[in-house]
Amino acid sequence: MLVAIEGIDGAGKSLLARNLVDGLESSGHRAEALEKFSLDFGAGFAGRRMAELRATIWPDEPEPSGDQLGTEFYLFLLAAWHAGLARFADVRSNDARRIGISDGSFYRVMAKAHIRGGLDLDWLASLFRTALRPAMVILLDIDPAEAWKRRDSFKETELGRWDGIEGEPEAAFCRYQEAIRQALLGFALEYGWPVIRQTAETTPEEVMRRAHSLVTEGISKTAPKTTKLA
Repeated sequence: MLVAIEGIDGAGKSLLARNLVDGLESSGHRAEALEKFSLDFGAGFAGRRMAELRATIWPDEPEPSGDQLGTEFYLFLLAAWHAGLARFADVRSNDARRIGISDGSFYRVMAKAHIRGGLDLDWLASLFRTALRPAMVILLDIDPAEAWKRRDSFKETELGRWDGIEGEPEAAFCRYQEAIRQALLGFALEYGWPVIRQTAETTPEEVMRRAHSLVTEGISKTAPKTTKLA
């Protein structure tokens, strides 16, 4: 069973993924965090290609101030990445009881490409038809102004610079992330995702308890399997 945690940058996706794994294991489930930088694809041919693709998409160097290669360049690389993840998931699918918790999914990729390039959402969905379709997507909803306070720095892409957003960093971040937030809320409405609303008073423990309840309820209602985007 694959559970994806979605939300804007700074929403706490990675923190929730790790906390949720610990909480599920404490309650007797087998769970693992599927974070892109810690995934081990092995030393074989396919594993090396995935590692090289990861290094191309998320290089260990500062981002330039603008998009020098274009929306489609990164979009197609990310479509390849998610298609490859699906193949690796097929290999690992023998243990149907294991719950994978992913900090993000292809839905935010679609939202960003739609915002940046005005690309049609149905066409974008077709690019990810072979990607892993999570059994459940949990949306962490937070106002960008609150998310801004959670981190010391954000990348150029997270500030919306690659989308042509100028101005002071905080204002740029809030403007860009609000557009992403609205797109994700639209997906949540369309696909019936549960939404966990966060405010300045919401604690990570409260978020984890709510997410844990959602996942365990989902386990009881559905067979623990991974499907693909139709």
